Amino acid sequence: MVSLADGFRALGCAVTECDLDNRADTDACYTRLLSDGNAIAFTVGNNDLGMVLHDENGAPYYPYDAIDTPHVSVMLDVPYNPCVTGFDTPCRHHIATLLDRHVAPILPLAWPKKRMAGIFLPLGGTQALTEDQAFSAARPYDVVVSGVFPRGEAWPRRRWHEEGLPAAACSILDEAADRLELEPKNSWDGVLDVLAARGFSSDVFRRRMIPYLPLMQRYIKQYRRLKAVEFLVRAGITPDVFGDGWEGVPFADGLRLHGPVPYEEMLAIMGKAKVVYQDNAEFANGAHDRVFTAMLNGAVVVSEESTYLAEAFENGKDIVLFDWKTGAGRVAESVPVLIADETLRLSFALRAYGKAKAHHTWRNRAARIAEAVELLYGV
Repeated sequence: MVSLADGFRALGCAVTECDLDNRADTDACYTRLLSDGNAIAFTVGNNDLGMVLHDENGAPYYPYDAIDTPHVSVMLDVPYNPCVTGFDTPCRHHIATLLDRHVAPILPLAWPKKRMAGIFLPLGGTQALTEDQAFSAARPYDVVVSGVFPRGEAWPRRRWHEEGLPAAACSILDEAADRLELEPKNSWDGVLDVLAARGFSSDVFRRRMIPYLPLMQRYIKQYRRLKAVEFLVRAGITPDVFGDGWEGVPFADGLRLHGPVPYEEMLAIMGKAKVVYQDNAEFANGAHDRVFTAMLNGAVVVSEESTYLAEAFENGKDIVLFDWKTGAGRVAESVPVLIADETLRLSFALRAYGKAKAHHTWRNRAARIAEAVELLYGV
């Protein structure tokens, strides 16, 4: 199962896929949607995909502002990532999935005029190998890291000092960054903690800080990614790193760099890895889909900790989680053993595979979306 559409099909749903790059296909799909309100129960798209269309003159229009068909936006990052669009797009009946369960309170603060329901729902894992293949194939990669680092940067910068922000905002962001370098929280929770410590807990202060969250997210995401990979290098482990921008980091000579690869190729690489090692992309109360994808393809996951992952899996039995205070020691103790002891590695991988297969596939995510739509809109 490689997509959400496949997940809905596995539930017995009749699925129509619309190619928005094909004008004829788009026109046919939306003519059907707009002409018969009962023809389609609900629609789904990543971010704002399909929520904004353009007429023959290139002018935008918003089909879901004119119909009652529910639309579900599968958001690909937190609401304060400016690259994630769709939260403010007009839609009468809108559900947005959230990758971190602590960020839902942002929605009414950032978009107070928008009626929108947020549901916590990490992306599903993608299984490219059969179970037999996942546990019989050779695994030539000891440790695989997948992720980008900003090209030309050696160390993350606190860019809010370069943006002309008010001194008070910079002070709050600095204190939040200091905390987040050690505490497993997301940017939103980090800023809320600092506001609360100052007595600024009302919504007006929280709303005031939302525009600055992208700067914090960029900083702490880069900082944690760099620190996580540094833990490996300090432990004498040379990871295979797939992704752009790593040439300039201080310990680049301790990495085996492969550059960016297409998603399909990355799936195959995970199926050849003993360990998939990751930061959690700032989802401190959620998960990145590569966790589930790695598990479904037979790799062991070693990850920055997350409250959600700690509940979904058993640390030290089917996943290894590390924090920012003791992470260097945890990584140095666990990763070499998993690489060297295939029996131990397989015990982790088999347990994780069973849990991911039961609870974290695209079929599971499709079922949760269908349940939410039925509960809210009766379809």
